[in-house]
Amino acid sequence: MTIWLFILKSYNEYKAINIEDIAREVAPSSRVSKPSLRLILENAKIKKFIRFVDNPKDNRSWIIEPEDITINEFKKWTQIFL
Repeated sequence: MTIWLFILKSYNEYKAINIEDIAREVAPSSRVSKPSLRLILENAKIKKFIRFVDNPKDNRSWIIEPEDITINEFKKWTQIFL
């Protein structure tokens, strides 16, 4: 859940994030290893919840963005609490 919320928060703030950024952000609240994090993100990509976009500043990493379905589902989910 922490990973998911960080991706959506970054997207809404127009901040480009990569796997390293996510690993640093979730470290205080989770003990997920980088290989496990990569597996989680890869599974989310396969299920079309997120996409990996080429990073124009660094060819070694990808920018992680939510897909449209993820954004729409998050908006519906937040309406429950408003």
